[in-house]
Amino acid sequence: TDNSNRTTGGGEDDGAAAANSSRALAKFREVAPRFVKVFILLLHKEGELRPDGGTPEPTRARLRLAVAVKLLRLAGSRLVRNGAFAFTELQFQLLAMTMQDPCSEVRTAFALKLYRLGLCTLHLGIRYLCLLALAATDPERCNQEDARRMLGDAVRRRRDMLRRVPEMRQRNPQGHFQLLPEYSLPYLVHLLAHHPDFDPDDEESLCDFRSYLDFYLDAIMHGSDHFNFLFNMLQTLKRMVDVQTPALSRRAYVLCDLC
Repeated sequence: TDNSNRTTGGGEDDGAAAANSSRALAKFREVAPRFVKVFILLLHKEGELRPDGGTPEPTRARLRLAVAVKLLRLAGSRLVRNGAFAFTELQFQLLAMTMQDPCSEVRTAFALKLYRLGLCTLHLGIRYLCLLALAATDPERCNQEDARRMLGDAVRRRRDMLRRVPEMRQRNPQGHFQLLPEYSLPYLVHLLAHHPDFDPDDEESLCDFRSYLDFYLDAIMHGSDHFNFLFNMLQTLKRMVDVQTPALSRRAYVLCDLC
């Protein structure tokens, strides 16, 4: 009888835990979009809190960094990784532009948080790998070099994981997709196509954006023999339409040619 009671009690506890977990998930799905909307709005307003635009720049810079880091933490959380919430493309793009914040200290700190919170732990999805390429034109040489080092290390970590778990592709194709660094290329092309400074008809702009692509490809191609895979991926991208903004599809095609 005692054993039966213990067994029944254990089942009830498991049921209560499952119910609590389900309620917590439902609450997260309800609340997360609201918080993200507020945070993204603050990034869009460049950290400005006052209607008269009187927030001091140091305060705005600290707020931009704090908000961007909060979004990174959310993106790397277990619930988001399991599909409970996803940033829209526009939200992701606004977050990515923190890599090119007007304040050098914000750029430095954000890149480091991006690396430590998600890229080196593999908690962030594959598309976050391409954010470091936005440091290619950073006016601070040290920021460029740090981003280059962190991107190279993040790529090596993913390749090492794939070597340690060779059967992952058969057992978990989605997991393989999230680890293979080359799969971040379409995200980079899409991100750059929507960059506010990109002009596919301006030679100087093309040179600048070639720098982003070179910065990224140097890390991705180091020690890799996947050139044909990347080439075929680019050819596929040139046959696709930008779902977010179809009118910008040509920008993506030009970027593919630049690669």
